[in-house]
Amino acid sequence: MNQQDLLNILLSPRGVDLEGPLSLLVILIISLVLGLCFRVVYLSYYKANEPIDGSIPRSFPVMAPAIAMVFWLIQYSLPLSLGLLGALSFVRFRTPVKRAEDIAFILCLIAGSLACAVKQFLAAVMLIILIAGYGYLRNRFSFFSGENKQAAVITFNTSVQTNVESLLEQLKQAHSPINLLSTSIHDNITSIVLDVRKISGAVQNDIMNILQEIDASARIDVFFPDRQMGGY
Repeated sequence: MNQQDLLNILLSPRGVDLEGPLSLLVILIISLVLGLCFRVVYLSYYKANEPIDGSIPRSFPVMAPAIAMVFWLIQYSLPLSLGLLGALSFVRFRTPVKRAEDIAFILCLIAGSLACAVKQFLAAVMLIILIAGYGYLRNRFSFFSGENKQAAVITFNTSVQTNVESLLEQLKQAHSPINLLSTSIHDNITSIVLDVRKISGAVQNDIMNILQEIDASARIDVFFPDRQMGGY
């Protein structure tokens, strides 16, 4: 098999006519490449400040050929598929997948492996390109990630006795999208943590002025999440 034959296999919308061991070998090799591609896409999908479960992408190159083999075996046998369904019902996953996005990647891997098993390799390639494109847009533009880039967390530590509710009302009059995240008092120091949305330089100065009017010697810290204002 030369490079042109392999390219025709990958791009054929109707699959290939290979039979027997050669057909299975091509399916397993392409599904292995599929798993490696999904591993790369998964690692590039999350930002630097987002934790990643390293065992998930490492399992993709192993999962993809296994899933493709299962679907290849049962696609023409109804009794075998029913028997396999009963056997798999005994499998229990003790460690749950914590993020819905990780589950989505596993579902996409299953879909791609199924496409390989039925020799629809072009569909698997299109799926990888689609997920990779969305991952790029997610990291590039906040609209696709659902994040607000103009956001900040402000901590206000003061020794002056402060009424948190009245302070919050005063801040909301100057800038409405403000939420109280937490407040605590320790050693006569009141700590207030605020979540400020749609913040700009002028809004930040207004908030700082209000807080400094309460206590000029207070410690005020402003934190910008990764890739947000002040983080470039």
